[in-house]
Amino acid sequence: MKVYKKLMNALAAVEKIVLVISTLLILVLTVGNVFSRKVIHRSWSFTEELVVAVFVLITLLAAALACREKGGLVSLTLVTDRLPKKLEKPSVILITVLSIVFSAILCYIIILHFCSGLLYN
Repeated sequence: MKVYKKLMNALAAVEKIVLVISTLLILVLTVGNVFSRKVIHRSWSFTEELVVAVFVLITLLAAALACREKGGLVSLTLVTDRLPKKLEKPSVILITVLSIVFSAILCYIIILHFCSGLLYN
């Protein structure tokens, strides 16, 4: 168990370093693009897509780090807190299943959209 905790702490440290580097990358790209556009009158064409991708990376890594700490992620319990105790667990299971189904459908649609773009290009 001690080895696992050490490994998880090391992984968290690496994630934090990646988060800092990613944030600095966004800062440099955005400031550099503004400078290039205003002073040199030429915009960097790749910055918008790269910044969006790095924002997604930051969001996912920050969520993963927040999951490690108790109460780190916000959960909306407005409905489940008002249910009787015997319905609380089934409602959590139902919400989890619906979330998994929604995520699977979303992934399927994204894969179809990506594959159709490959076929027609």
